Amino acid sequence: MASTLLIDVGNTTVDFRVSNNINQEIVKLERIWTKDESKQNETFLKEIFKNGFEKIIFSSVVPNWSQLIYKVTKELEIPTLEVKNSFSHDCDDFKNISLEKLGSDFIANYYGVVKNLKLSDCVVVSMGTATTIFKIEKHKFQGTIIAAGLKIALESLVKNAALLSGQEFNFSNALYGQDTKTAIEIGSINGHFEMIKGLINNFKLGPDVPIIITGGNAHVLYDQFRGQNYQIIEELIFLGLQWLSSQKNDK
Repeated sequence: MASTLLIDVGNTTVDFRVSNNINQEIVKLERIWTKDESKQNETFLKEIFKNGFEKIIFSSVVPNWSQLIYKVTKELEIPTLEVKNSFSHDCDDFKNISLEKLGSDFIANYYGVVKNLKLSDCVVVSMGTATTIFKIEKHKFQGTIIAAGLKIALESLVKNAALLSGQEFNFSNALYGQDTKTAIEIGSINGHFEMIKGLINNFKLGPDVPIIITGGNAHVLYDQFRGQNYQIIEELIFLGLQWLSSQKNDK
């Protein structure tokens, strides 16, 4: 089967997915922890790459992983392209924002909504290691907000509390807590949701502007995002990588 391997290297996980070059279906292959030393090696990558992909497209915010991917694919002679370094990007699309300082995940998500989903105006909320919010207006990337990710903030709060370690925290329907766990849920998870809503409200969007939710932590607030002007598109960054895979490599 003619296919392209898409890789999203984030600070928390490395996600491998396969794009069928004929019907454009994207299939999950494997997802690992970024800092898993048992997987961050040539042997593991060669096992992943052995399926005979036509090419590999990847986004990475972790230099060590980028170097490893390039090293292994060069040895295996697999054409490999990275979001920032393998393509020329129209700076006008990013409204004079320095692409050198913009993470490749932002660029891939931008192409996911503008080129693949054909949206001209939207807000994208990516809930990963960090929670980022960026606005697109008339196909242009306007700018972004970066906050500590939901799980990072929560773990920072409870890491020194022995009685709370190992507990699962979820969105709470209570207005305030009458025990520590519920109080933390309201402050951390409910508070994160309210932060996202408040920051987006500051954009003063029109009623029909979609808000796209993506990232590995989006599922924590899935029920809260439902029924409002939100769309959860978990594979958004891969839609951007998929679109790039169809473009000419001109660098």
